[in-house]
Amino acid sequence: MSKSGSVIAALLGGAVIGAVAALLLAPAKGSDTRAKLADEMRKRGVKLPGKGDGGDGGAADEADADSGNE
Repeated sequence: MSKSGSVIAALLGGAVIGAVAALLLAPAKGSDTRAKLADEMRKRGVKLPGKGDGGDGGAADEADADSGNE
């Protein structure tokens, strides 16, 4: 990889690490944060297990239970 490619990769890696740290250290309830992450992943086309499709009662299920949405 060229020197400029390494710099770009380092910047992108730092941005990703910073975003993850911000989400994990944000002053929100864990279930809210997990639900937001699950929603964002689903918007981006990542298929996650949920209610009725073999889910294990994960983040989206907890968020639905907390908010009364079923």
